[in-house]
Amino acid sequence: MTSDLRLALLAPIVGAAWASSAMVAHAQSAPAEPAVPAASRGADDASQQARPVVLAAQSSGPVATPAAPAYPTAQIMTVQPVDAGEWRVTAIPYVWMAGIKSSVSFSPRLGSTGTIDSDVDVRFSELLQRLHVAFMGAAEARRGKFSVQTDLIYMSLSQGGSRVRDVTGPLGREVPVELGSNLKLKAAIWTLSGGYDVFRNDRSFVQLFAGFRYLGANTSLDWNFQGPLTALPRTGNVSANAGIWNGIGGARGEVALADSRWKLVYYGDAGTGASKLTWQASGQLAYAWRWGDVGFGWRYLDFQSDSGKAIQSLRMSGPIVIAHYRF
Repeated sequence: MTSDLRLALLAPIVGAAWASSAMVAHAQSAPAEPAVPAASRGADDASQQARPVVLAAQSSGPVATPAAPAYPTAQIMTVQPVDAGEWRVTAIPYVWMAGIKSSVSFSPRLGSTGTIDSDVDVRFSELLQRLHVAFMGAAEARRGKFSVQTDLIYMSLSQGGSRVRDVTGPLGREVPVELGSNLKLKAAIWTLSGGYDVFRNDRSFVQLFAGFRYLGANTSLDWNFQGPLTALPRTGNVSANAGIWNGIGGARGEVALADSRWKLVYYGDAGTGASKLTWQASGQLAYAWRWGDVGFGWRYLDFQSDSGKAIQSLRMSGPIVIAHYRF
């Protein structure tokens, strides 16, 4: 239902309520008229008709002028109240225009210690050219001060050009001279957490949460070198898979700005496990509506692993536009 339709349906109700309250207030403030004999009522009626209309403005005190009916913004809560009696679900679609940097290590048939180290570096301005498929979305289920959140990102991209950093073979590390290479990356990042509000009022809340984050990645590299390196042929391809689980913990919340519908939304977490470190931070400036809110801001996500792992690092950073739709 659009805001214009809501206003059209709500305006008659507000107008009727205002008219009723004005009539009640006038009836309570008006003094009782003394009983008049029927014989003299006709004369009194004639004199009442001749009496100036300005007398109707005379009263024992100031008369409050009711405000004109307006859009009831007071009913739109900037920070949504909690409902302890039932579960409420919020759908959270978003568009994250992130630049992506990743270091990937492949293990072709170079011997037990042989590796090819390659980099992914896709800037925000190049993202639409390199991206093949992407999905981003989150959801929350809340009951009272307890809530469960989930977030899923899937992306498939490729990057051509010189992306091989070095090759380590039986004779040590070498820097290849490339004629061209193509690196493909498919990654899924899933976060699931449960939290509890440690502070909440009608203007802000703070929640502490804990959960896990999973990074599943499939990478492949097609190379074309100027000449063979040690045991590597001039051309070839190699692939690697990774599944990384990490436990995380953090805090999230909202703060209303003055008496407006604007608010600050913040989030931060950190954890470890199969990675040495993973952490995430985001902040948005959001505007509240009846159905939820829309915000824009910045988000950063980081994975750091030990050298020799298939995914040595993955960083995503960029502006985000996000909506919370409550139903």
